[in-house]
Amino acid sequence: MEKSARVRECLKRAGLPRLPRHDTDDLAACGLDSLTSVLAVIELQKEFGVTIPARSVTGTSFDSVERLAALVPG
Repeated sequence: MEKSARVRECLKRAGLPRLPRHDTDDLAACGLDSLTSVLAVIELQKEFGVTIPARSVTGTSFDSVERLAALVPG
């Protein structure tokens, strides 16, 4: 499975109300809120076996699937 597909699965497990159509679509428009953002970080860390440093998690990190994918290896 490609990285962006894995990120989408993490967002789904985190409870994002609607998945974006394209990797560059705005996640806030899909219903991303602060709780879902925190849950998404947890899911990404579990899925990719990494620790995402707090300094890497910014508002722009959650703009899109593409930006989230840039936080993790692979």
